[in-house]
Amino acid sequence: MSLLWSDEFKIGIKIIDEQHEYFFSVLSRVIDSVGLPESKEKIDEIFKEIEKYMTVHFLTEEKYFKKFNYKGAKKHIEQHEKFKKKIQEIRRQYYNDQITSSFNLTDFLEDWLIKHLDGMDKKYVKYFHDHGLR
Repeated sequence: MSLLWSDEFKIGIKIIDEQHEYFFSVLSRVIDSVGLPESKEKIDEIFKEIEKYMTVHFLTEEKYFKKFNYKGAKKHIEQHEKFKKKIQEIRRQYYNDQITSSFNLTDFLEDWLIKHLDGMDKKYVKYFHDHGLR
């Protein structure tokens, strides 16, 4: 069972939509590999991809927060920090109990992605559009 990207998840900012779509593909690989014998190696690679994604995506958003003096930046950045800490926690758990942590990773990523897209990211769309970012 994969999680597929669709237009309903687009927020209307090209660079951010592309990053979100990439994250959907990472999450889909996590879902597809849970419980498989080789999943330990795949999940380890995926953790590295998630960390790379976090760095690139969060820096992208935060760059525009600063550039446009976005008033919701502090709260949004706090969510980024919580995400980073939770990923580190799940990664530690993963090395102790592969199956449970793989499920934890999947549940957390899917839940975070959907809530973050709908809750946090959509709050800045109009503001970014008003500043010419599409």
